[in-house]
Amino acid sequence: FAHSGKDSFQEAAEVARRCPNIFMDTSTLSYNRTKTLLAKLGARRILFASDQPYSHIALEKKKFELLCTKQELKAVFVDNARRFFPEFCHV
Repeated sequence: FAHSGKDSFQEAAEVARRCPNIFMDTSTLSYNRTKTLLAKLGARRILFASDQPYSHIALEKKKFELLCTKQELKAVFVDNARRFFPEFCHV
């Protein structure tokens, strides 16, 4: 789900909970909405996105740095993209 469903993020999270192949990106979502999604779905279901130019990439990254452990950061910034886009991630 792009923007994790934005204003419908709660409903989108419920759909994602029932469908394990759905990932959520949290670009331009608030800190509190991002926190809620991490709590409901876990870091392995979140894809990092910044939505340039509407939000600064450093702000989007900072949300995760404040909310996640090092292992969760690796999932959000690296591992999930490799699982979601395996044909582009040969590292």
